[in-house]
Amino acid sequence: MKDIENRADIELLIDTFYSRIMKDPDLKDFFTGSMALNFEEHKPIMCDFWEFNLFQTPMKYMRNVMNPHIELNKKKKIESSHFEKWIGVFHETVDELFKGQKADQAKESAFNVGWTMEYKIRKSNE
Repeated sequence: MKDIENRADIELLIDTFYSRIMKDPDLKDFFTGSMALNFEEHKPIMCDFWEFNLFQTPMKYMRNVMNPHIELNKKKKIESSHFEKWIGVFHETVDELFKGQKADQAKESAFNVGWTMEYKIRKSNE
């Protein structure tokens, strides 16, 4: 099994991960119905985020990752269990596709992003 090495690997990870999320009864509602997300439009943004995160690619991701999630939380409350499941599915997907330093870094980053997002969303509710 190889490590995450490039943009194509990130795209494979994101495609596989979100195909699993869309089948999960607890998570898919955040991407369907009134909160529908056009995955094909959003995918390059997510890939830019992970490419910047894993490879520090300059100018790849220049957005505020928190604001859209705070707005999403206003439409449908994001619970701790949602973050835990999101992180779990992400880790499982990475482990099934990749092995190595960047794969480990991706899992650690997903945990940190999830924890930080949950914390900031809770603070925005106060």
